[in-house]
Amino acid sequence: MGFGSRGASRYDLPGTRSRQDESRSASVFALMKSWAAAIVVLVLGGYLQGTVLFENLAGPERLESFGWRLLLLHLPATLWAGLATLAAARLHREPFRTSSAQHLLAALAVPLASQVANLAYLWGSVVAEGIWMSSLAVLVGCVAGMAADMALDARDT
Repeated sequence: MGFGSRGASRYDLPGTRSRQDESRSASVFALMKSWAAAIVVLVLGGYLQGTVLFENLAGPERLESFGWRLLLLHLPATLWAGLATLAAARLHREPFRTSSAQHLLAALAVPLASQVANLAYLWGSVVAEGIWMSSLAVLVGCVAGMAADMALDARDT
């Protein structure tokens, strides 16, 4: 009279497949775990960027300069997108990592969806430079996060 899965125990070898891994819900929960990690990283990063960088360094005269906008807005966005992608990719567990499409969906969905939502929210007030630079920042961050994940995978094998 036990609860839980009878097909696997907590003493199974890491990386071995169990009946739990065969279900479609296991795949969805693996994606949700990755997405949750990416959301936490993006929210924390946005909070830190807004409270530490923007409140202390930004001013109307500084935001007129492209260099300051790059430093205060776009480079931190690149960093947070990269860290969110890396966190989501690293938490996406085996055996679901073997599917390239599913792994890319787990790693890239939240940073890219966040960018789309941000652009939709700010559409009336954003200029062409803001669209292109913020999109480029997120794309570069996503590529860097995936490259770091691949490098960590190669190191682990």
